[in-house]
Amino acid sequence: MSVAVPADAAARDHALPIARSVLVRRLLEAPAFASWRIGLERVAGALTDLLHVEYHRQAERLKDLYAPLDPAAVKPGVPVIPAQADAFSTALRQLLARANYQVVSADELDLALKAESVFQVKLHTRLSDFAELTLFARGRGHRHEIVRSWFGLRRRLIDVEFFEHVALFVRFQPDEHFAPRKRAKLPFKPGTTTLKLFADIPVADLEMLLPNSEVRMRTLDQLVLGVPALLGSLGIFAQLSAALLFVVGLGLSIVGLGEKPAMVTQGELVAFGAALFTVGIFASRQLARFRFKKLQFLKTLTENLYYRNLDNNAGVIHHLVDSAEEEEAKEAILGYAFLLAHGPATETELDTRIETWLAEVIGKPVDFEVDDALAKLQRFNLVTREGERFAAVAIDQAMTVIGKRWNDVLGV
Repeated sequence: MSVAVPADAAARDHALPIARSVLVRRLLEAPAFASWRIGLERVAGALTDLLHVEYHRQAERLKDLYAPLDPAAVKPGVPVIPAQADAFSTALRQLLARANYQVVSADELDLALKAESVFQVKLHTRLSDFAELTLFARGRGHRHEIVRSWFGLRRRLIDVEFFEHVALFVRFQPDEHFAPRKRAKLPFKPGTTTLKLFADIPVADLEMLLPNSEVRMRTLDQLVLGVPALLGSLGIFAQLSAALLFVVGLGLSIVGLGEKPAMVTQGELVAFGAALFTVGIFASRQLARFRFKKLQFLKTLTENLYYRNLDNNAGVIHHLVDSAEEEEAKEAILGYAFLLAHGPATETELDTRIETWLAEVIGKPVDFEVDDALAKLQRFNLVTREGERFAAVAIDQAMTVIGKRWNDVLGV
């Protein structure tokens, strides 16, 4: 199994936590852009429409690449062609990068596997089941959660670090990997590729997103169930001791290793049978308690995943395409608007201006990808460059350039 690690595990989050429509409205309301309001609104709308068409085509290509890998389409025993899986993996990673998702590092995943769950559920995952496993996250924050302990008698407030969105990409090992292991019914199809998208996931609970996670008993719960069971069984077996000694003596006499024991009365036999019945009832009760506790854990896990799961498999592609389209549009609109209103600027100057404005609007620091924004504007011919300084083209020219780009996209 390969777990991807980003080149810079400490890279800052580039996602812009503001809707495109709200961003455009705030831009148009700002005094600095008052002179350009009507023109900027036209350019922003045209850019958004152009990106929408381009990303629609990318969505269709991604769906075609994913179709033979979808668990609903893969037939048991029919191997998936590795080249197909690799092509889809490459295209998906490119899309996620445009949507400002970053790869969750191997260290963070390892922490999730070892850390105590915020939801107080212990999980076990076989990482060897995966031929490829990568988690992508976007948006990071902190919130407070109330955690119960001592059977709900104690409550404490803890600080929880969480991801706003997490995309899961998993490619399972082929059939031959699982055949010699003789495992029970697998909760997935070997050789398939699974996509999942989640929201509001604690960093320490990334493990619960993995599709082969199994609920296990925590040490505390094992003690709660095990200690009473042990003490109860000692009392029951003490009652059985006399009858057990008789059975052992009888067995030894039969094989010639002991004297024939004295005959027991009917009352003693009834007592012995009653004791055995009690042992059976006690064992059944403990087993039922164990199963009930495990069902409680499964219920907790299911409830938390149910409200956090945004989409699965092919549906994830549509979510990610929409996110990428939004992020690309916001970056391009911001870059063009600031160059138009404030005049030519270097990459650093433009980055500082936009990040300062975004921090005031959003209320927290944002790492704007100025290089990505300028690359898009250059691709659309909406900026010119002289040395290290970039300048926005006039609004009428921008509309003409976008119109020509539309004709190229539509093949007119």
